[in-house]
Amino acid sequence: MYFNEEIDVVIERLDSNLETGLNDAQVEATRAKYGYNELAEAKKDSLLVKFLNQFKDAMIIMLIIAAVVSMAVDPSEWMDSLIIMVVVIFNAIIGMTQESKAEESLEALKKMSAPTATVLRNNHKITIPGREVVIGDIVYLEAGDFVSADVRILESYNLSID
Repeated sequence: MYFNEEIDVVIERLDSNLETGLNDAQVEATRAKYGYNELAEAKKDSLLVKFLNQFKDAMIIMLIIAAVVSMAVDPSEWMDSLIIMVVVIFNAIIGMTQESKAEESLEALKKMSAPTATVLRNNHKITIPGREVVIGDIVYLEAGDFVSADVRILESYNLSID
């Protein structure tokens, strides 16, 4: 959108300033309008849904069918069907527990590796969490930095992107 516009035009449209950056009021107004610089997270499944999802595996379905067929063929041998069903339910509980723990670990890793950004605000360079970057921020990038938002490159020296 702004990649082919002149720098002065981009700065004016975003109500920013190359010398001082954004002020606190501009940051709050922009954040109120657009929200934080983060992707919307998908709704998490409830424990019941996670439990029921454990029964989607073809092998589990075959075991349930085997338990039903075993019960239908010889009802006096109900113990075999019961054992199969107990194993299937126990497997579902273990799978649900492991899935929940994996999600918790992933959330913890996301928080630990959250990128930061150096921006110009109120005429000072400050480092903020990447989720707090707003439209119009002047972002400074150095070697090894992660780009925490879409940016329009104003000035670069020996730029190399991986």
